[in-house]
Amino acid sequence: EQAARAADYDGDGLIEFSEFVAVCLPASRELFGVALQAAFQSFDITGDGMLDRHEVERLLESGKIDSFHMPKAKTVEEMIRELDADRNGLVSFAEFQHYFMKADCSLCSHAT
Repeated sequence: EQAARAADYDGDGLIEFSEFVAVCLPASRELFGVALQAAFQSFDITGDGMLDRHEVERLLESGKIDSFHMPKAKTVEEMIRELDADRNGLVSFAEFQHYFMKADCSLCSHAT
């Protein structure tokens, strides 16, 4: 009952979908962050904390990331351009996480 009251932000006695999402979002984002870390590490073949062109190509070909986050039609060069914020030709975990968290947030804003 206490959790339901806390989730009912507008106090109308009902938990609307947007209120439910707002309550679940922190846990969901944390789990998504953990999944991103695991995905990044599995594609970081060299273990250097960076994804190079070959590793990004492997990521694209794996099919392990849904088409919203990583469309199959994108080339390796396009993905590196989108992921590589500092333009050093490599993708760090911070860049990888930022890209996917930003995409995930755009999904959240469409759900409410």
